[in-house]
Amino acid sequence: FGIMGSAKMEYHTERCIGCGACVRACQHHATRVLSLNADNKVDKDTCCCVGCGECVIACPTGAWTRKPTKFYRVTLGGRSGKQYPRMGKIFLNWIT
Repeated sequence: FGIMGSAKMEYHTERCIGCGACVRACQHHATRVLSLNADNKVDKDTCCCVGCGECVIACPTGAWTRKPTKFYRVTLGGRSGKQYPRMGKIFLNWIT
């Protein structure tokens, strides 16, 4: 089992310019949960986001921000790390 700290990311569509920097960062560094839709806005597959914050770092306009609340997850099985993680079953989420 593992305990991982993570953050919830907030997406502000009005700030997004559709450059795809966050999508590329997620594809390269994290879990590939972001994609650009037909309107050049970002779609996020929320089930698989590990809360690493690569999208926040990559975004030039601040369209992605971290929510101030910190989360911790207890997972069973899976594999952690930013390159090709395999999420285990979430056993418990808690907030500090």
